[in-house]
Amino acid sequence: MICPRCKADSCQLISEMETSGKPYSICKGLCGGLTFGKIGLLCGFCGEGQTTKTKNYWVCHNCGHKFKA
Repeated sequence: MICPRCKADSCQLISEMETSGKPYSICKGLCGGLTFGKIGLLCGFCGEGQTTKTKNYWVCHNCGHKFKA
């Protein structure tokens, strides 16, 4: 890959991961625990949308410019 800024060919592919959302809901866990007992505490994991996004981009070792291909 060639850098669009300085035209150097010393670029490296970098992956960046980003997570969002909640892994556990205490309110849902307590409601499930009251309704179904100890097994109901696992209801806190139901419906929680934790998502992971991966972004790939190139970084030039010469000038430090970050760009997508």
